[in-house]
Amino acid sequence: MTPRSRAKTPDVAPEELERVVREAARGAAGLTKTALRKRVPVSYQRPAKHVDAAIDALVRTGAMFLLEESKGALYFEHDPLAHLDGLVRERLSTPRTQRALKAWVGEVAPGYDVAFDGWFKRATNGAVLYEQSPLPRSKAKRFGREPEPVDVAALLSPVIKSLRATLRKLDAKRVPRQRVRELLLAALESSGADRHANGEKDDDRSRFVAALDRLTADDPATALLSIRALRRRLSLDKKAFDDLALELAHEGVVELHFHDYPASLPDSERAELVVDAKGTHYVGITPRARP
Repeated sequence: MTPRSRAKTPDVAPEELERVVREAARGAAGLTKTALRKRVPVSYQRPAKHVDAAIDALVRTGAMFLLEESKGALYFEHDPLAHLDGLVRERLSTPRTQRALKAWVGEVAPGYDVAFDGWFKRATNGAVLYEQSPLPRSKAKRFGREPEPVDVAALLSPVIKSLRATLRKLDAKRVPRQRVRELLLAALESSGADRHANGEKDDDRSRFVAALDRLTADDPATALLSIRALRRRLSLDKKAFDDLALELAHEGVVELHFHDYPASLPDSERAELVVDAKGTHYVGITPRARP
């Protein structure tokens, strides 16, 4: 009896195979490449290397997302970090401990809990999660989507008390209150020194360019790099990232490529693109030669 041979994929254009794979990946959350390949219609599954090449191409262009974990590479239809950002902003009602928050993610977004640890570190350094005080009789920190209310009056009470004593001395010397106001306002404004003055903006710029260089080195054959893939490598908030990308584009360090129809994207994906003052959404970035 002649052994039955496995079906082989008929010759198809890479673009067609990418379309088939992307359709098969709808709803994918934390799938291995093997599991993702099995979703592809049987008539397109062979040879496997062609399917894998289509998966890799979709990841490079930001049409699918890859998460490198200790257990291996996992694939998602949506950017897992951006998805969790949106989930917290839209659905997290009460602050939770880190452990409770991870369990909550597993319940409301099955498959995305594998991305939790990396996302949590980024979220607590940006403007997604804010640390809250522990509950009574507990030492566990909690995290919520809004900053914890601060009793400003209580914190400033010692300062105000000292200021009143100083004002009495200034009044005795007939120093105009307007002069005092001007000096206090100047001191207040100087204490919030801008990011550029203290070097933070320069540091962010250096990290941005370094991350772009690493992304380029990871895939030197790809000229157009994914904005979303680059954003995942940095712990910058959206405004800081967008401002840097636009500033570098204006200086000619990079070239940005706009999305033809951003309204067709889910909100969580569209939020990951760079947006300029005119509302143009940029999906790709290309580094230019630097001297």
